[in-house]
Amino acid sequence: MTVVEFPTPDPRSFDNEVRPFAEAVASHYAVKRLIGKGGMGVVYLARDRRLDRLVAIKTLPPHLANDASVRERFLREIRMASAMSHPNIVPIHGADEIDGHVFFVMGYVDGESLAARVRAHGRLDAAQVVTYLRDVASALSHAHKRGTIHRDIKAENILVERSTGRAVLTDFGIARVAEAQPLTATGQLLGTVYYASPEQVSGEPVDGRSDLYSLGVVGFLALTGRFPFDGEAASAVLVSHVTKPAPRVAAVNPDVPEAIAGIIDRCLQKQPGGRFADADEFVAALDSALDKPSELLTETRAQAIWSRAAELQAITRANGAISLNTVRAAAAEAGIDPEYVDRALLERNSRRPASGELSPSFAGIPLEVHSELVIQHTLAARDTESVLNALRDATGELGTTVARETSIYWRFGRWGSRGDVSVTPENQATRIHVTQSLRRTIGATVLTSAVIGALLGVTVAAAVHFLMDIPAPSWSFRLSHLTVKVVSTAAGVGVAVLAVPVWRAIARKLALLESDGVRSIADAVAARLRTSIPQERLR
Repeated sequence: MTVVEFPTPDPRSFDNEVRPFAEAVASHYAVKRLIGKGGMGVVYLARDRRLDRLVAIKTLPPHLANDASVRERFLREIRMASAMSHPNIVPIHGADEIDGHVFFVMGYVDGESLAARVRAHGRLDAAQVVTYLRDVASALSHAHKRGTIHRDIKAENILVERSTGRAVLTDFGIARVAEAQPLTATGQLLGTVYYASPEQVSGEPVDGRSDLYSLGVVGFLALTGRFPFDGEAASAVLVSHVTKPAPRVAAVNPDVPEAIAGIIDRCLQKQPGGRFADADEFVAALDSALDKPSELLTETRAQAIWSRAAELQAITRANGAISLNTVRAAAAEAGIDPEYVDRALLERNSRRPASGELSPSFAGIPLEVHSELVIQHTLAARDTESVLNALRDATGELGTTVARETSIYWRFGRWGSRGDVSVTPENQATRIHVTQSLRRTIGATVLTSAVIGALLGVTVAAAVHFLMDIPAPSWSFRLSHLTVKVVSTAAGVGVAVLAVPVWRAIARKLALLESDGVRSIADAVAARLRTSIPQERLR
């Protein structure tokens, strides 16, 4: 089967750092872009040409790849890590060496790191943090029972999947590779200094409880917005891990429920024996904390909640409904991430007007265009990646997957305007609906036409005024100054008014082109699904 890919940059367009690797693996992987880099390598987003799927590729830094013993250890550790199979561990597809480039290939997670989420939002909701910690602890339980210690637990290695909200752990085996280098001789330490356990700092043997200490640091950061130990010098942070007691979570953020704060405090005990015995005990403690009844509110917080509730009630009674902005603001106050609000709105409004139905308009110009097809086939889980690839091929964009469970909701931007695609099962059929907003396009057209019309009107008025005011011997009379002004102004206004049907015609043409565009997107999805359906009927 021929694999159609969404646009891939020419390897020659990359800089000197990326180009050699992109060219070396071009026969197997189409490198899209650089995702990130760190002390233990560079990560690229790529498409596996053979399996037609997005993957993340992490390379071993040249100074390590050139060491034969480190290289062999890298490949061995990654192959061992690839044997783990758990929903909260990023799967490793394989490891390889091509033209001196040593790398491993893992599943691509469409989302962001927990570190990025904390940087963007600061303190996170306690219940959401518990969910993330539970996901990671489940992954660690799976790994620890197989004799694998992660050794580099940090917020950067915890990825939050955009479509499901689950947390997945990555970079298993990387810290073990670094041990092959004499890092302690140069004062360096495995992992990031902010997350290092006391036994790691002291060079003592580590077990699963070391990972739980580092996960406790992650929880402290997510709940308070800061690290338990910080400082300008890395050495000072390392010493603090060994000698200073960690601040209590409740002392930094009193809003964290006592049961959850106590779990994090226990993880940050200096002696491994003071922490949870294993990841399973940690998970059980988190589950117990979530089952506890909510804490009493202070009078100040209660008054704030009552005031906000009364405000929302008043808005509803006055308007008969709550505006979208009010809904978003209320969700933010409740600690709900904006992406989940958008997802709920998209799922709620996935049934948009079908092709040809009425939609919002301005001066007779539609502000949205729609296209809808129904395929006699039930959408299956195996169709998800194929549908997403078809959408990326048709639009030339990565887009954003808002939901991809029983249905697929996908968002993209075309020329500054947002588009939404829903692919949903419906009575043994699949409904494909594409919506493209034209508000920015029509607005830009109206503004441009108005400016051009005004300039033409002023120009014509000035020209008429000049011509009418020129003395001519052949004229039997001379026009008054007022007459010249009236006639020239009328001519200018007339020209400006004539611009209205012009911009309306242009706007209609743009709407027609956009309508063809959304139809082609729906057709592309249908065509991709057609390859897995023996017979198909569109209605």
